[in-house]
Amino acid sequence: MSKQLPPIQTLRDGLISASIWKDTVSDGSNRYSVTFSRSYLKDEAWHTTHSFSREEILKVSRLADLAYTWIKSQLREDKAQIQTGEAA
Repeated sequence: MSKQLPPIQTLRDGLISASIWKDTVSDGSNRYSVTFSRSYLKDEAWHTTHSFSREEILKVSRLADLAYTWIKSQLREDKAQIQTGEAA
């Protein structure tokens, strides 16, 4: 069983986070995906959920925009590294 790598970047707004994941595919290019989660305290223990209230949707939207911008920038870096022959 392989060990899962941590996200390449995590963006936060309060208890809500957007985790950006990197996957290198067979042709050597990178693909990025994003998961959203919310932390909450219950019975003196921290938990995570992927459900959001009406009030939290705007924070998720803002984090989605920031994640999109981060990934676009990273893809430009990836492309530049390929063109100069540098390893990622």
